[in-house]
Amino acid sequence: MNNALTTFSTPLQVSILTVLLSIAVASIKMGLFSKNWDPRGKHCYVTGGSSGLGLAVAIELVKKGANVSIVARTEKTLQDALKTLETHRVSPEQKLAYYSHSLVTAAGSKEALEAACAPYNGRVPDAAFLVAGGSTPKFFVEMEEADLRKGMDDGYWVQAFSAWEVAKMTARQQFRGGKIVFVGSTLSLMSFVG
Repeated sequence: MNNALTTFSTPLQVSILTVLLSIAVASIKMGLFSKNWDPRGKHCYVTGGSSGLGLAVAIELVKKGANVSIVARTEKTLQDALKTLETHRVSPEQKLAYYSHSLVTAAGSKEALEAACAPYNGRVPDAAFLVAGGSTPKFFVEMEEADLRKGMDDGYWVQAFSAWEVAKMTARQQFRGGKIVFVGSTLSLMSFVG
């Protein structure tokens, strides 16, 4: 029998296919690709928004009329990213801003979120797109303790602390209808090999 499923014969291929299908189904069920959600005029908070996937998310939000706050560590890349976002602005009323913070601690994540919310009278963002993070895959048996710790800091804690702070602010303000969206590349799903 020669069909599409027989081409996925190794456990790794089946696992990857399962993860990708699960992500697709969950995304559809949560309405992330729904045409009903319109970011126009909403405050969208994007971690890792100075480059790569985070900047791409921020650009798409700006093109759709959102007010966008981007957060990353490096001031120079944030300045360049803001210039790029300005070229995609669809309305002079849009608020576009950047904030230089490390998100690897709960305190840093809280400071970044509070700074980004200050121009909105401290109101929690309508949507938080958590894109910050990184992955440097290596063979598991070749990793050092520092590699494992950096992988957790860059791939887990950065996202977890940001989500935690947004969720706490959302609950305190009793805000309904907000979104927390975890965004990552395929590489972010693979912290180690073997």
